[in-house]
Amino acid sequence: MAAQKYLLKDYLPSYWIFSKKVFLFLASPVIIPSTITKESFVIKLQTPRDEIRFCQVVLITLSTNGSLPKPSQYVDNYNSYHDAQASAQPSSYIAAEFDIVDFEKFREFTVGDGSVSLGVVGMSKYGAAVREYFNGPLSSDTLYTVYQRFYNEKDLVYISDFLHPTKTKQKDNFDEFRGSQAESKTSQEDFKLPFILVIVLLLIFLLILGVVVIYRRRYMQMQQNNVQLTTETCPPSGSCTINQTGNENEQENNPAKV
Repeated sequence: MAAQKYLLKDYLPSYWIFSKKVFLFLASPVIIPSTITKESFVIKLQTPRDEIRFCQVVLITLSTNGSLPKPSQYVDNYNSYHDAQASAQPSSYIAAEFDIVDFEKFREFTVGDGSVSLGVVGMSKYGAAVREYFNGPLSSDTLYTVYQRFYNEKDLVYISDFLHPTKTKQKDNFDEFRGSQAESKTSQEDFKLPFILVIVLLLIFLLILGVVVIYRRRYMQMQQNNVQLTTETCPPSGSCTINQTGNENEQENNPAKV
């Protein structure tokens, strides 16, 4: 069954439209079907009017039957990607915000490419710091729709219609196998690191021990050599030195000097 086409004007509460004086721009972003993957797809954004300064790209997850969440979940929301991912119910988040001077860079916008953009809309109104919007990977086999918000220097001026509901591709068996392999590889790497560390420490210990043993052996050999030299130069009956023995020999050779 073909996905139902939604018109934003049918889902926005009338009090919200009239109180904010927001105009509906009935043209919607356009999907490029050949770009749909398990985690992303590419859309062509609608060109803003001259008075527009900023554009936001808002992504809405749809339920399995393609129905939209309540307007309170996507009107004036500032949810993050992680908030939406953690939600058990279909929800929305701002995937990106950009200055209109950079519109040509975003004309073909990849939803789910993992990029991060800085948002300044609403800073003075809410007294908040610059926001970061994460255009995170999409969930596989999930229905999404997208719409644009157009702002002047500080106020929302108009919004686009919904993108035709678009479903990401399913994960195949190879992806699941590759995922299990990646988990197994990670666990193996977690085990290898401490094992390698123990081996390195053991080798260092053995190296130090080898140096100590060699040093002691050389020291003991030197001590034995010194003892042997002393034994060879002096008779065992007396404590003499090499110099004393030399003097006695000299006196024997020259008796007149005594």
